[in-house]
Amino acid sequence: MAAQLLLAQLFVAVTALIVNVFAARALGPAARGELALFMQIAYVANTLCLLGRYRAYLRFRTVPSHTLYRAQRELDSLSILPMLLAVGVSAIVGVIAADSFSAGFAFSVTIFVLILSGVQQKMHRTAAIVAGTAHAYLLATILGQLALLAAATSLAYKGVDLVTAWLAAYGLAVLLPYAAVSAWAARTFARTGEVSRELGPVSTLGYKLTLTGVGEIIGSRADRFLIPIFSSYAQLGVYTVVVTMTELVTWPIKNYADARVPIWTKALSRKRFALRVELIRALGLIVICATPLGFGLWMILVPLFGSEYSAGLALVLPLTLAAAFNGFSYFGMNLSIAAGFSRTANLIPISAMVTAIAGHIFFIPTHGAQGAAWSMVAGYSVAGFVTILTVLRVAIRLRKV
Repeated sequence: MAAQLLLAQLFVAVTALIVNVFAARALGPAARGELALFMQIAYVANTLCLLGRYRAYLRFRTVPSHTLYRAQRELDSLSILPMLLAVGVSAIVGVIAADSFSAGFAFSVTIFVLILSGVQQKMHRTAAIVAGTAHAYLLATILGQLALLAAATSLAYKGVDLVTAWLAAYGLAVLLPYAAVSAWAARTFARTGEVSRELGPVSTLGYKLTLTGVGEIIGSRADRFLIPIFSSYAQLGVYTVVVTMTELVTWPIKNYADARVPIWTKALSRKRFALRVELIRALGLIVICATPLGFGLWMILVPLFGSEYSAGLALVLPLTLAAAFNGFSYFGMNLSIAAGFSRTANLIPISAMVTAIAGHIFFIPTHGAQGAAWSMVAGYSVAGFVTILTVLRVAIRLRKV
């Protein structure tokens, strides 16, 4: 199953690279920066709206304990409040961003679709992990990325530079396949088991882990909000092109760590957790991904994206390092959740967020995108240190047996 989740992410990575090139060339640095800003708003909103519930669900469900149908039904039940929050957030963004009712309504709908697509992606992925089968999730991901690739190709070929059109393409291309595959799964998989009435503990833990989501998303996305404020959209456009690629370093370890949370939870409860093995696997995944991606991006950046993005060469090293530390801290965060250390799970991303934002405020005004990149390195280094302390804490617990 972890291999299927990773395959889905690899497909997303390839598509992201191609679409990133199309968007960068069709929009230019300034408009690409504007697109990035609204994408980050939607990304932050969907993480906040989830209220930590998908992470909490993994903590309370062993693998495989549910059919895919039942897991999806339970997660749909947990998604009601997040959907209502998404409507409110979308309306607020539309009012702020547009200067007329019709434009505001259209923009609100576009942002809502983006938020909803993110929520559905995370919930479907969680259902796949708990059910122990990721076939439906993999199919939905592939269909969505093919649709996004087709839409981006069409927009780039026609020279469309309307940011709203690109936002709509991102949202609809992801949302519709998940809805279709969800309906297919309901017909195909056994409809055994009712929705559990004992989802209260999941919601409660979700609220406790909301700070984890807040710290993680704001810590990793604040740079893209602050660069246009303290520097320019052009700087953000260059920065976004590089960081979109370096973030791929974290995807394998994040998929692995998410898929292992239920297994880690069970192993830790029985005091049979292979801590050294899991740590070696995590570090190995990070090094194997970061090294070739960093060197490869440095070599292809200008030939692929154009000379307008040559300033991004100076960002490759710090953003690759930041991504590596981010992946390690994500491992620590999920390990904390599995061990029942909810406060530590919150502390890891929040420490990164506070450190990185402080760096952004001090260094972006004078160093632009480079200041943001090195601030991210500092933030995730702190989170990595907290992760090391978490690993030691788990090791001490296991030795007491």
